[in-house]
Amino acid sequence: MRIGELAGRLDGGTGSSGFALDVVGLGALNLDYIARASVGSPSLASRIFELVARTGPPPEWGTEGRVDDETIHAAIEAAGSASLDTSLGGSAFNAIHAIASAQAGLRLGYVGVAGRVPVTGVSSIQQFETLGIDHMWVLRDDEHPCGICFSLCHDGDRTLLATNGANEYMADYLDRHFSDIVAYLAGARVVHVTSFPDAGPAGRLLAVLRAVKEANRGTLICFDPGHTWSVDPAPAVSGIVQISDFLLVNYREFGELGGRRAGDSDREVAGRLLRRFDSDRSTIIVKHAAGIRSYWRQRDGVRSDFYPQVPCLPKTLQTPPGPATSSLPDC
Repeated sequence: MRIGELAGRLDGGTGSSGFALDVVGLGALNLDYIARASVGSPSLASRIFELVARTGPPPEWGTEGRVDDETIHAAIEAAGSASLDTSLGGSAFNAIHAIASAQAGLRLGYVGVAGRVPVTGVSSIQQFETLGIDHMWVLRDDEHPCGICFSLCHDGDRTLLATNGANEYMADYLDRHFSDIVAYLAGARVVHVTSFPDAGPAGRLLAVLRAVKEANRGTLICFDPGHTWSVDPAPAVSGIVQISDFLLVNYREFGELGGRRAGDSDREVAGRLLRRFDSDRSTIIVKHAAGIRSYWRQRDGVRSDFYPQVPCLPKTLQTPPGPATSSLPDC
């Protein structure tokens, strides 16, 4: 599949004039704390893993999991504020933020629950307004703290620990405003949906997305299930995969969702996974260290393309004019 072909599929063959918005994000809203294992104490990773092991199994490198509030605050304290980068986040938020920052002229929106950020005067709502992202269906919840994601990075890999915070109320929010949110999402060319720290909202997300497909078959669903929803997918998660047009995964998630067995080739895994989609046009997009590989079905079987990652040299990088990113002071 070539880039022009992919762009044509995103357009649905009808142009953007029939849609109110181009891309709408649907997912958790968090405050991200990003630490690097090489910063500070050389035993930082071991210390973090020990903290997690107090209440459950220790994490594996490159995975993500839910922890309690006490554990995540202990991890933040162990890393030390001086070694942490802090920003507003959540996988869907990061995607929409990146699109907005690229100033591509796309009409963007978001659906989620924005909890209280522990920094005076800073909120996801404020960031949406600054970037011109429509947020009419983002619930502002000042009563509950936002979710927190602690990211420990090392050698290009990252291990994530997350709390739900106000994201816990996402399923209830979708229930209370089901018809209005379905209508909103059905007015978008693409709905980019991402996972939550647990599978709680998955059932309501599936119901909403099925209703969106019924309301407008032209709306495309782009699904990023993340590690937790890929390793042990609930039936609702499998349902979201089934109705998706684009599935975004890393290599391990690809193998987990595709039921990799000893001796399987990547093409065999892709073929097994592609048979689970409703649409013959659905595409799997797999992130590798060296680039991106896509898989899709054609009459003669599974087709594939590879887009290598070409790092930009520092001297070629430019910061576009416009609003600053969402970097926050240490908390």
